[in-house]
Amino acid sequence: MQVIKVYDKNSDLRCYGKNIFKTMNEFMNRFPLEYRKLYDKNLESLQFMKCDRLDSDAYNGTYDTRRNVVFFTKSNALAHEMFHVASYDAGRDVSGFECDVSLDQGLLEGMTEYFRMKAFNLSNPEDYNFEVFSVMMLENINDIFKHYFIPNHSEFIKLFPNKKDIYNLLFSLDEYNAGYLDYLEKLASDEDAVVDIHNIKMAIKNTINNLITIELSMVKDKHELLQYRDKFMDLIGDDDVREVLSIFYPRYYGYADMQTKKRILER
Repeated sequence: MQVIKVYDKNSDLRCYGKNIFKTMNEFMNRFPLEYRKLYDKNLESLQFMKCDRLDSDAYNGTYDTRRNVVFFTKSNALAHEMFHVASYDAGRDVSGFECDVSLDQGLLEGMTEYFRMKAFNLSNPEDYNFEVFSVMMLENINDIFKHYFIPNHSEFIKLFPNKKDIYNLLFSLDEYNAGYLDYLEKLASDEDAVVDIHNIKMAIKNTINNLITIELSMVKDKHELLQYRDKFMDLIGDDDVREVLSIFYPRYYGYADMQTKKRILER
């Protein structure tokens, strides 16, 4: 990896044609002031290094939390990485909802990509499509995003009536995320992209069921559940989501349709 150019917070660094610092500042101002404490703190010493390539050909950007540096090959990758900056507490070495690093990556990346889309008015994820779908199915839960910006695992878990439900979701989504990233790594390195399809397929099915379980634990009103079902099928049928999930589980949409009918329509 060769560094081509170094930038700091005073640079006119652009992402999707917009000044990255101005756009982030405007977006972060939509939240309570406490939400942006980590972002402002990290921004003070944050550096950006444009490189000819990264260690993995599967990525265009990465945030080095130890050195507080964003490495990137393409400027559009900055939007995603800046939200990792906004959610990382260097003092406690935690990010997102302060969960076990082996358990929270799927939801963490989904939220990060979700905010990238919101801040830059983008209609589709560039990656993490299924993870973003999962976030969209959780977005109406009160304070669901608070502990992304203010990492607090115990308070995050309390948002859910049954602790087991959210742990099951974190696990299944992380299983999917790990399998999909392994697939991307092998694809980018021209290896034969052989992955454990069965495990990824099961992770997709379990994530679908875990999302439904969480909703049923929170909402009892039939009309709201029907709205949830419509949203679920609309979002999971999106072309970008379908393109990714169909690689590992061609019949995923039919499975989602069956489960939402069985557990919501027939409730």
